[in-house]
Amino acid sequence: MIILLIYLPLLLKGVFFLTRFEKISKKIPEILGRFEYVIAPWRDTVFVLLLFTLTIHHFFKGPFSAHFIIFLLFCALSFCNILYRRKFRLMICHWVLRFDSLEPHAFFHLYYRSLGSFLNQLPLQMPSVDYSYIDYRRGKTSRQNFFPLFQGAFDTATLAKLAILAMKKLPADEGLDAFDAFARIWGARFVAQAHLRLKTVSANPLPTFNGKVLLVFNHKSYLDFALNFFALGNLHNQGRHLRPRFIAAKDHFIDNPLVYSWLGLGKCIEKAGMIFINRQKGKGWLAMKQAAHQLASKELEVAIYPQGTRAWGLQSEQGSRMDAGYYTTFHPKNPEEIRGHLKNGTAQLILDTALELKKEKKTPLNVLFIGIDGTATVAPKGSFKIQTETDITFHIGTCWKVELAQEILFLNPEGEAPSCEAHENYLAELQVIHEKVDREMSKSIRHHTLLLERILEDPRIPQDKESLKRLQDYLQRADATENILPFVVLDRLYALPSPFWEKHLKHFAQLTWQDADKSMWEAFNLKVSKELLEK
Repeated sequence: MIILLIYLPLLLKGVFFLTRFEKISKKIPEILGRFEYVIAPWRDTVFVLLLFTLTIHHFFKGPFSAHFIIFLLFCALSFCNILYRRKFRLMICHWVLRFDSLEPHAFFHLYYRSLGSFLNQLPLQMPSVDYSYIDYRRGKTSRQNFFPLFQGAFDTATLAKLAILAMKKLPADEGLDAFDAFARIWGARFVAQAHLRLKTVSANPLPTFNGKVLLVFNHKSYLDFALNFFALGNLHNQGRHLRPRFIAAKDHFIDNPLVYSWLGLGKCIEKAGMIFINRQKGKGWLAMKQAAHQLASKELEVAIYPQGTRAWGLQSEQGSRMDAGYYTTFHPKNPEEIRGHLKNGTAQLILDTALELKKEKKTPLNVLFIGIDGTATVAPKGSFKIQTETDITFHIGTCWKVELAQEILFLNPEGEAPSCEAHENYLAELQVIHEKVDREMSKSIRHHTLLLERILEDPRIPQDKESLKRLQDYLQRADATENILPFVVLDRLYALPSPFWEKHLKHFAQLTWQDADKSMWEAFNLKVSKELLEK
């Protein structure tokens, strides 16, 4: 009886195929497919192996019963199902390349129907979605729950296995295109399951590329990675979709067996050409050098988070989520470092790639800055609960064409102390690039503007017109002169628990009204930063 129940979806699948009964309703194969999705992976492997072993054992050792003939038939049925499933998955890898954008729910309905039928379910036309705007909100109250994350884990495993198969069986470029197509479906599917709205906006016409491109993002949530493939779907390089290949933490994707093997995500993105950095070994410069070579020599785009880790999520005084900061990713060992919220690796990657392209006399490197808002409201650092009915926005920022002076010699000291003028030139240029990356990233998310708006509306600040005007003038003047220190302090201050705010905000306002010197701001920044580390 148990064996019959385990094989019932497969038996019905065969009966409906022979009778063509499934043509009456698409729901029938889809329901069977959902059962098959859960049962088939272990029924057609572990369970069928046990049945076969048991049958062979009784054939030679006895007593042998007619039941074992039925067991052999079940084994044969599982074997046929395995062959069909492999054929279907390869077909869907070819089929997905026909479409520029697929509506995620329609894709998964089709996938389950195909699992529940021996007939070809792949249509010539499918519903599509707009890469710049999708809205799956239902108009209900926003809630926090685990369901979209659990559902997302199964969807991730499904799409990762399809992408791995595509990269194994299809020609090289087609395999990579299939990976990116499945990755775009992955992002859209999560937006749909969590009932979110995702927008991609740009103050200027979207850039078109005909050369090497580095994508630079701020980092707030693990969703930044999952959603970027879809959000950038309208951007093209040499007529094809962008192929973002992230520089990612090895401990997150490779060393974690759940992510690498069970979900298959680590294995999938490793095969797709992602670049992994060991954050514990102090060899970040070597990973950046390898990434620069990959960017300069291969037909793909490297993507990076200059912050190196996710920024801490912010909350209102009532405890509701308010996305995440920008200057809160500083290293505990140097909280006083004015640009310590960014790692030096991004500047090195830009410079090394630009030097390699210059050496090979190729077109200059394009660096595109992309700001992300809202992902930390949905899934902040330190929480697995997903907040539904929320907005996420990708802001396409400045595109910087990196052109180096021809007469200056640059040489990477490769982690060692500089020993020649070329090393000194390299380190000086590195600092210039580092500061530019910081400026452009902050601008892409309008971070200084948002901080200014928030403090001006904060009731803990005196609300008379003169006080607010002096505060506003000071911060606008600091922004115009690229004095980021007051904004660093304010960002980290709001990342503290709300009981700290009143005391610190009053002191912050006093410093602006006094036109305090740099040393006073540095002392205040150090105090706030240490309190944040102890949070």
